[in-house]
Amino acid sequence: MWVQTLGISLEDRNEGKTIAIAINESTVLKSYDYYKEHHVLRRETTETWLLSHPYSVAATLALSTSSAVLQKKFDGSPIVVLATVIEPDQYGHPTTYKMFSFTFTKNINSKIDWSGFDAEAFQTIVPDSHYTDWFTSHFVQEPLR
Repeated sequence: MWVQTLGISLEDRNEGKTIAIAINESTVLKSYDYYKEHHVLRRETTETWLLSHPYSVAATLALSTSSAVLQKKFDGSPIVVLATVIEPDQYGHPTTYKMFSFTFTKNINSKIDWSGFDAEAFQTIVPDSHYTDWFTSHFVQEPLR
C-alpha cells in the first residue's frame, strides 16, 4: 500500500513479521503543505528547515508511521521494523538506502501508553534500535537545530 510519500508493507518472512517503511525523499520535500495541514510536522517547522533537514524529517516520518502501524497490527509476535530512504544517486536514479531497524516485542508493547507515546522514543526504549552508518553520516551533515 503506498500512502503519499510512504511505502508501507507488513510481511511474513522466515525470521518473522516485518514492517517495511520506505520514505521517498523527493516526495517528502514536495509534500510540505500536506504534512503541515495534517499536523505531522510541528507548527514551528518552516519549509526552509524541512529542506535543510531531510534526514531528520525522514526519521520522524518513519518512526511515526511505525507507531501507527504497530498500534493497529501488533498481535503479540515480535515484529522487525525496517525503514529505508529512497533518494536519487549521483546519476539521478532512485536508490534505496537502509535508515534504521528495531524489533518490537510483547514486553515493549506492555510498557507503552499509546495515547501519550512519542514515536521518537523508539530510539531509546527498544534495545536493538540502531541507525545505519549511511544514515548517520548524512544526518550529522544537517545544520544544528
